[in-house]
Amino acid sequence: MEKRNIKRHGIDASTLCRHFAMSKNANVYDAKMLNYSEGGMCIESNADFKKGAIVLVKVNALFSNAGHPSLIDDFHTTSLAEIKWSKPSHDAGKSLFGMSALKYGK
Repeated sequence: MEKRNIKRHGIDASTLCRHFAMSKNANVYDAKMLNYSEGGMCIESNADFKKGAIVLVKVNALFSNAGHPSLIDDFHTTSLAEIKWSKPSHDAGKSLFGMSALKYGK
């Protein structure tokens, strides 16, 4: 059984993701956030992100926060994250991406 250091919170949120770049023409991908923690998130998308890529994630709509009536304090609607892993999703043509939230000062 996999051991986790940080508790994950289930969520159903519509998001937009793109490679973090200064270009206004960067591809933007629709995505669905499946869970989050104070250290990162898991999204599902048809994006082409590779391990190590830095991406901008923006939550468009929050549909549910499964089992948690309020979001944890560290939840951000816009975040920079580093792709830590990817694998095929059960939804054909899509992938799951594990992202580690980048830390920044307040």
